Amino acid sequence: MSTVIPVETFPRVVRSEVMDLDAEAGTPPPDGVLTRAELQRHVERLHDKYDRGGDRNTSPQMLELNIRTAERILEDMVAVGADGLDYLPPQVRDANLPDNLKYRAIEILVHDDKRRTGQITRSLISKAKRRYTGSGRTVGTSNNEAEAIREITQLAKALHLN
Repeated sequence: MSTVIPVETFPRVVRSEVMDLDAEAGTPPPDGVLTRAELQRHVERLHDKYDRGGDRNTSPQMLELNIRTAERILEDMVAVGADGLDYLPPQVRDANLPDNLKYRAIEILVHDDKRRTGQITRSLISKAKRRYTGSGRTVGTSNNEAEAIREITQLAKALHLN
């Protein structure tokens, strides 16, 4: 049985760091849990990239910082025997949402929560809807846009933010 622990129980770990690492390290789409195996593979990839001198988008200094952050989180996970960190905010975790709405909540936190508060608010719901309607096209011109708006609306209702 795997042990998945809420991220807020780790004093040295920031929810947004774990969320970003899952987006980089996990199997897309991010699922709300960063596993130890995903993080270990990601640390190995970061070390490989660092050994090659980085790339056009990431300086060696930034890679060093990313490696230190990932290794710190990995050490904390190992120290308490956690197989994964659940980084969903309690409001989302406790709502018992279906997977599609969990994914949508994670997307909102990644793309719309610029201050990295880790909480979904009415303001973030509005930003997320604008992201799908602000492309110059009308709402509903694309099945994907219409589905996204529908799911964001369902999420808002489930979280009592409508």
